Amino acid sequence: MMHRALRFAVVTALSNGVFAPALARAETLTCIYTEPFVNTVYKTGARQLTLTRALEKEVRRFRVSARVHPADIDLVNRRLAFRQTMVRDGKGSDGMSDTVYPWSATLSWKALPYRLHGGCR
Repeated sequence: MMHRALRFAVVTALSNGVFAPALARAETLTCIYTEPFVNTVYKTGARQLTLTRALEKEVRRFRVSARVHPADIDLVNRRLAFRQTMVRDGKGSDGMSDTVYPWSATLSWKALPYRLHGGCR
């Protein structure tokens, strides 16, 4: 029989559309990319992603669907041709600092000239 607290966590994660131990505890995941300077913040409960392009002073908010696998997460919005993939490998990097993030990330979006690589926490 499943422990009561664990069962609650599983039901809560499923009701939010997300099932992964790391996401069940997290409320947001923040990813940092450089060249061009882009940050994303994913709110798990709202299934909303905020994308900030610092140089253009642009902030976009949109809904994404989450595909959660044991070691990675895909956030997708087909209409905007957007995909962010995060892998929990302890090798994430923003490309400029010595900071190592728990998640490595790639970001593809039709408004960007190429795929970005970054780190998330």
